[in-house]
Order: sequence, then structure tokens, then C-alpha cells
Amino acid sequence: AKVVSDVRALHEACHRAGVPTIVLSVPPSRASQRQAKYEALRVEVNRQLLAWAKGAPHGARSNGDAHRAGVLAFVDAERLMPYDSDSGFWEPDGLHFTRE
Repeated sequence: AKVVSDVRALHEACHRAGVPTIVLSVPPSRASQRQAKYEALRVEVNRQLLAWAKGAPHGARSNGDAHRAGVLAFVDAERLMPYDSDSGFWEPDGLHFTRE
């Protein structure tokens, strides 16, 4: 999927600049909860991002002079904040997080 290559390109640009990154999965949304095709796409994108993150160079935290940029971690957004329109954590559009 194009989104995977675009996300990878963004991370790789950071790594070239010496900035380690954390890969954040695509969170669930109202659309992914209501339409199977969107959920299937979200799951597939996240599967590909996780596979890439596991195989990408891993950044090392600063240890004196030793610092290498890469992927520090993969974060599953759904585990942190499952979609629930009544939680107060989602904007009315069902796609974006609130400031809460």
C-alpha cells in the first residue's frame, strides 16, 4: 500500500538525519469499525508496518559516543486507545484523537 511506502520514507528520512523513530500503527476509526474493507486495509497496513519495523535498523539510545538512528519501537495504537465514540478521546469525525 502507498501509505506504507510513504510512512517508511518518512522514517528513513529521519534516520538519515540521525533521528531515531517510533512506528505508530494506524489506529481504528469509526469507518474501520463500520466497514470491513477499511478494517481489512488498516489491519494489512499495520501488518506491513510491523514487519518493516522489526526488520529495519534499530536505533540505539545514546551510550556515550555510540548513537545510531533507526526504529526504536512499534506502538500498537489500538492497544493504547481502542475506538469508542463515547470515550471522549475521539473527535466527532470518528477519525482523529481529541486533546484528552
